[in-house]
Amino acid sequence: MARREGARRPPPPPDEIRRQLGWRLVPNDSERLLVEFYLIPTNYSRLATQIALDWLFAPVRRAARRSQSHQILP
Repeated sequence: MARREGARRPPPPPDEIRRQLGWRLVPNDSERLLVEFYLIPTNYSRLATQIALDWLFAPVRRAARRSQSHQILP
C-alpha cells in the first residue's frame, strides 16, 4: 500500500533533490580559491614552455626573415 502512495506522489522539486544530494550550483569562496591555486602552476608552466620555445626558435625565425627579405624579384 505504501508503494502505491509513493508511486502516485510527484517527484521532489530540483532544489530539494540538490539539497538531499549535497549539490550546489555555485561553489563557495574557499573551494573556488583552492581551484584557482591549483591552476596557477599550470598557467606558469604553459608560459615558461612558450617562452622557452620562442627563445629556441628565435634564430630560425630571424634567418627565415632575412632570406625572404633578400630575394631577387624577376
